[in-house]
Amino acid sequence: MTATSLRLPDEIKALATRVAEREGKTPHAYLLEVVSERVKADAAKQDFEAMADERWQRYLRDGKTISIDEMRKYLLARAAGKNVKPPRGRKLVR
Repeated sequence: MTATSLRLPDEIKALATRVAEREGKTPHAYLLEVVSERVKADAAKQDFEAMADERWQRYLRDGKTISIDEMRKYLLARAAGKNVKPPRGRKLVR
């Protein structure tokens, strides 16, 4: 583990200390937990957005999609333990 210096405004440090004490933690342990949770949440959000963008770009390239009804049916079958093939993407008919 590496050390990082973090300068906090006095009011934030006092608030973090008060909250940490109420949770039975040291201010250091509390702030480490808060920073860790936020970094992981932000990373997950970025990963999700990157995946959504990649899927959108793929849709724009090939125009194929899966209807919500087909996907729901597939997911319910999978959740029920059935061995089913995933639905195939199709171009939308307009």
